[in-house]
Amino acid sequence: MIAFCTHHVNLYSFYLLHLFLQGFGGHIMVHSSGKGYVQGVELFRMGQTNILGRYPFHFHVLGEECSDCYFKENSIHKSFYRCISIHGTHSTTVSENVGYDVTGYCYYLEDGVEEDNILSFNLAAHIHPVSNIIANAGGGQYIPVFAQSKDLINPADVTASGFYITNLHNDVIGNACSGGWSGYALPVLHSPIGSHKNVNMRPGNRLTKTFDGNTAHSTGWWWSHAGAIYSGGSLYYSSQYPSRLEYNAGRDQAKGGRSPCLTDYCSTNGDCGSYCFEGERAWYQLSNSKIFLTASSGLSSWSGGMEIEGFEAHDVELGLESLSAIGFGISDFFIECRSGEEWDMPGNPSQVSANGFKWYDTNQEHIITAATFKNCGSRKSDNVYDSSPTRGCSTNSVNGCTSSSSVWSFVVSIVMVMVFPIYIRGYHNKLYPSRKMTHLMLNFH
Repeated sequence: MIAFCTHHVNLYSFYLLHLFLQGFGGHIMVHSSGKGYVQGVELFRMGQTNILGRYPFHFHVLGEECSDCYFKENSIHKSFYRCISIHGTHSTTVSENVGYDVTGYCYYLEDGVEEDNILSFNLAAHIHPVSNIIANAGGGQYIPVFAQSKDLINPADVTASGFYITNLHNDVIGNACSGGWSGYALPVLHSPIGSHKNVNMRPGNRLTKTFDGNTAHSTGWWWSHAGAIYSGGSLYYSSQYPSRLEYNAGRDQAKGGRSPCLTDYCSTNGDCGSYCFEGERAWYQLSNSKIFLTASSGLSSWSGGMEIEGFEAHDVELGLESLSAIGFGISDFFIECRSGEEWDMPGNPSQVSANGFKWYDTNQEHIITAATFKNCGSRKSDNVYDSSPTRGCSTNSVNGCTSSSSVWSFVVSIVMVMVFPIYIRGYHNKLYPSRKMTHLMLNFH
């Protein structure tokens, strides 16, 4: 079967509407060696809430058979369940689409095996949680585990976001997100799920192909560690009930860690859990990301091991946050904690911090180069910029910050060296030496 739709086709569903933005609309699936070429189509009130496989558009278990297929220049709005799912399909293209007013994750890599696909220049906006169930732990690191249920067929939807990238070995380029629990959710899967659960691979360790030029704004409100780009959250089958999925959205040191490795031990010796030796270890790469108006961090990672180049964050609670013993390599980044514009977010901005960079946990090592911080840290009596209205941030209720805000905030217990030209415009630094600080070097030029 070949599906070919172009040039202003409108597909509307008659629907049954329930509470919490749930509904029962139509769906399109390309499967069984089919081909799909879809362009210029409007999909309105499509998808079926919490029904597996019933999404507005779905590339379903096509392997490499649909490498020339595409879904581009389409609009999906008021969707009852996602925008588009790429499921067990490789090397297809999803580009220049608009997803607006969507329940659940919008652009969705379903089982974790999906690779070499192109997701480029898409928009995801106004994203809603499924069944009104949301992961939230305030300022804590741990969130209760959510289990699969009739109201939550994929428990990861408690962090419904614009993009759900279960496998980083894809080209994710030039996309934009507005709203959602996060903009880009990068959950950790130690093994695939669904119809691919017996495939011997570790999606969470697959190396980045391309993650470049992506932006997010007006997100990260539900949890202080969410991040506009969130590398965290573990999805797995329950040890007690092997067919039931469970999702830990917060800190999970057992199942939530990534260990990118140049040697694919899943294929070389059949053991995905093999130790990756020092000379084989790799880093995930993210480049040219831009974050705006986020009430949590611009980027938050529980696994570290990231090479971040060309990162910008404006009007954020925190520029970057590392929550792992494995550090970051960061170059050419600019954090403007407060731009001076009025915050258009729930709550009072003076209750939101304006922090530059934070690493929480000991034994971390980072390399940071070409960094600029602007209007980060509160103006206060022990700050040399206390009298300057253009340095740091005040505690006003329009575009201010908390009085505890700082440029640097960290726990340290081992050698941590930063060699860089750093430019700080208004700062208040804070160290939390909960363990013995053995060595710390900060070079300012």
